[in-house]
Amino acid sequence: METESSRQWSCVIDVRDRALQLPGYRASILIGSFAAGTVDDLSDVDVIVALEDGAFDAAWQQRASVRPLDALHHWDVRPDRSREIAAHNWFTRELVLVECVFATPRGRLRLAEPFAVLDGDPAAAELFGRRGPIARTELDEYNEQLRSKGHLPEFHLLYGKFIRALRADRVRRG
Repeated sequence: METESSRQWSCVIDVRDRALQLPGYRASILIGSFAAGTVDDLSDVDVIVALEDGAFDAAWQQRASVRPLDALHHWDVRPDRSREIAAHNWFTRELVLVECVFATPRGRLRLAEPFAVLDGDPAAAELFGRRGPIARTELDEYNEQLRSKGHLPEFHLLYGKFIRALRADRVRRG
């Protein structure tokens, strides 16, 4: 499936358009299946809103402005308040999970391949560190750590398991 013809593409564009209005906006960077070109109709939207150093607090105060007013549910993930990095997440009315990370270079975010700068300054991605690919098991362990410390709601983990089970059943059924 082409990313721009996916059912979630309007969410991607909506987040980008709203993020443009944030103080200190530098770029919108896609990660996950949209960056990898492996989008399917169950994919979530993973986007990093790259901000200028020092703009995090002002942008974070306006985080609700990046999600649609009719979002079904929203929650924040900010386990380390000393870092300029946090996620504002929501489910759209169409049950698309959007994970929107706000980060500055000072926040010490490390990008894993693949990623794609959707909009803004292409050099913004170069201001973040790099790391190797993130294995599913590593991501699951990290999310479980966040959940056990009260930083991530359990339904977030269950939703991920549900989506993986749906995909596995689709493969099994052919």
